[in-house]
Amino acid sequence: MRPQRLGQISSLLISYIFHHGYSFTSTFQASALNPLSKESGAGDKNYSRASTSSVHLISLPPLYIPSSGVTGDVGSGLKISSKCVRDLWRWKDKCLGDGRDYFIPRPRAIGAINNLILQNNNHSDEVYELLSNWPYKIDEVAVLSNCARLDVILICSSNISDDVELCNEELDRFVRTSVASCLLSQLENYSESIKNTFFDTVGINSMLDVTGMVNECPRPCRDVSLIDKLSRDLKYVEGIANVTRHLCEVAIGIAARPSRPGREVLFRPFSSRDSHIMLQMKRSKELSVGGSRIGMLFDASLQAGKRARNPNILPEVKDLKPYGNTPNYPADLSNRAALAVREKVMEPIVAETVSKFSAMKASLKIKKLRSSIELVISKYTLQQHEDDTIKKIMHEATMRLRKGDSVDEDLLLDEIRGMLEVSNL
Repeated sequence: MRPQRLGQISSLLISYIFHHGYSFTSTFQASALNPLSKESGAGDKNYSRASTSSVHLISLPPLYIPSSGVTGDVGSGLKISSKCVRDLWRWKDKCLGDGRDYFIPRPRAIGAINNLILQNNNHSDEVYELLSNWPYKIDEVAVLSNCARLDVILICSSNISDDVELCNEELDRFVRTSVASCLLSQLENYSESIKNTFFDTVGINSMLDVTGMVNECPRPCRDVSLIDKLSRDLKYVEGIANVTRHLCEVAIGIAARPSRPGREVLFRPFSSRDSHIMLQMKRSKELSVGGSRIGMLFDASLQAGKRARNPNILPEVKDLKPYGNTPNYPADLSNRAALAVREKVMEPIVAETVSKFSAMKASLKIKKLRSSIELVISKYTLQQHEDDTIKKIMHEATMRLRKGDSVDEDLLLDEIRGMLEVSNL
């Protein structure tokens, strides 16, 4: 069939869909796809899972990377990324959406990929064996996909004990390997089942939230060397402050854009095109799975995006208002406003978010300590002075935890137990 004829058929199909309704995706609810979503009522259970958890962000690397004179040089000091990375960018645009202006939301596809990463159980035997060596699990996931980036935000914890140290090289490898294996299994499914089909050829797949664009039971990628290479190529950010800062930069419109590396990123607060990211991030938050902590990160970034575009909060943007939707923002004014937004808007929100997570962590530890103390004293008959002493001990421990200091729970319980045993002789 000739390309011109295919284009005519594509236009007719799209016209029919938009004139006769698109309710099968626009009304699709995340809870129907994901039994662990917040709408299903299960998400809040994970809010208090482990007092020790870590926040991670995995991103597709840029399409072009700094050149060192090797084959594939495209000029301007850049060279083309690996074939695997380029193929993943094409898969992202086709299956998760390219995020361009007025694009149709992809709740079905984004929800499916969120669940696959959360479940973390669709791997080859070799990858399973590798992941099983590390005592970690994925608690929450959210994917942000638009024309400029593919970001995967994860919250992880130990699957053995709350006391396992999380910030280490093994956890980094666990996160990278889990995401790389999932993405490559989807890439293989796309190449074998979707690529070059009729809908793909005429461009329907890249416009609609078609069922099956994300395979919910894909055959796992068995190329361990390719998984390892991709896991090392993926861009990685760890920690509440760093991940929050990245998401704030995205919402504000000052983050580097991996799909267009080498281009200067100007802060354009009154551009509707740049502001479109706010809506995309709201959708990503709604489709996040496993709990509510990732939602806190998105809330912080959305707050930063709103404040950065408000002249009453950030007077430095007033001089940029006349430029509106034009691409010709003066670099000097834009960069000056960007520096101000980082200092006056972004960094305070990052600090506030870190404080909230710290308070949450302390609250969980305090709750656990109180439960342990109550279990110990339940075996004794307390006198009034003993009750007062234990309350004082608990108060001091609570204040230390709220300040972020550590408390040796075992030693504290032994002291209480010893005091009660002596009193009950």
